[in-house]
Amino acid sequence: MNARKNLDDTLGASLETRPAEIEPHFGIPAISRGLGISGEKARQIFTGEPGVIKICNNSPTGRRRKITMRIPKSVFTRVYRRLQSSQVTKPSKKRSRPRKATSTSAAA
Repeated sequence: MNARKNLDDTLGASLETRPAEIEPHFGIPAISRGLGISGEKARQIFTGEPGVIKICNNSPTGRRRKITMRIPKSVFTRVYRRLQSSQVTKPSKKRSRPRKATSTSAAA
């Protein structure tokens, strides 16, 4: 309870505006390791997904800006379930080539 009070004091949140619980958030490296995919692929999957938090670091020196993505557990679960349902494997049918017509004319 003491940690909750400290969090409220730090965030300045009132009881009415505070979320019931702050859910865990994951970074791109943790998600990519967990799913066994590249960081770039994980970034592609979660870009534009509602609920993802983007933290931009605009560099004053004019260098490339860095965008940190934090994915809430509920968003990760939603996307993961969607990906699972979209990857239903259908039995692959071998496409056979049509046989060439061979003429078996008897040459006399």
